[in-house]
Amino acid sequence: MEATYIIKSDRVKANCLTAVASIPDGWVVSIRKPGKSNAQRSYWHMAVGLLAEHSGYTLEQTKYLIKEAVLGVEKFTDKKGKDHYLVPSSESLSKEDYSRLIDYTLMAAGKIGCVIPSATDYGLE
Repeated sequence: MEATYIIKSDRVKANCLTAVASIPDGWVVSIRKPGKSNAQRSYWHMAVGLLAEHSGYTLEQTKYLIKEAVLGVEKFTDKKGKDHYLVPSSESLSKEDYSRLIDYTLMAAGKIGCVIPSATDYGLE
């Protein structure tokens, strides 16, 4: 049995506590903030694609530039002493951090006159 509880009320919290109290020894319980939604992911990828088409950068270049601006760059040194730089993956971002990616993308698009339809237009509210 696997269950996920999204705590939105005292009733759901009570149901979750009841479930946890009844599980056998050895099971794992995980508590975390919700991650990005599929709607957020779909909307950001659509927006980045339109921005890439409009800007002349490739899709990967556009993603890199946006992530670099919002998430920063991680530096690491390999075993031979050579420095490398990479932007963090967006796959494990929280809902809030993913919203920052979307907001920055929309702002960048606006600066160059690229019109990105609203999430509502795609049914991705």
